Amino acid sequence: MAGDITVTEPTKGRMAIHISPEKTASQQADEWQDAHWEVRVTFPSGDAYSLVRGWARLTVGAVQ
Repeated sequence: MAGDITVTEPTKGRMAIHISPEKTASQQADEWQDAHWEVRVTFPSGDAYSLVRGWARLTVGAVQ
């Protein structure tokens, strides 16, 4: 599932990843039990590298 990624402070290595409530509204929290995420950068040469990765958890009622 694609989310929205904003690189807020590229010189400090900060970015924000946001998945809108509309994208998760019909999903149950237990469907995300083994969910993981990864941010990859793809260069013009076609080379792709993983920058960061981790586990995701859907929390009912959590809205920012």
